[in-house]
Amino acid sequence: MITIDEIKQKHNGIGQHFFDPATMRFFASRTLDEVHEGSDGGIYFITSEKKCFDDPTRVFTIRKFDPETGSISTKSELGQFGTAYLAKKELKTL
Repeated sequence: MITIDEIKQKHNGIGQHFFDPATMRFFASRTLDEVHEGSDGGIYFITSEKKCFDDPTRVFTIRKFDPETGSISTKSELGQFGTAYLAKKELKTL
């Protein structure tokens, strides 16, 4: 199974900036270590971000990594989950 570090390397290797430190800092984004392979062949992981710039509350989003292209897309609604537990629970159903 692919790791979050391998996802970051592949994505950065195609010249994309989702995981750049400046991008992550701007959006106050973090990645959780858990990665899940979906039935559609996609690789899913979770990010957390601040709810909004002036609110320190963190929310969680499921992201999809395409192993063939190295691209990242948003699978759930942005900030759809209020806890990591709920995001992880949904992740396991994909």
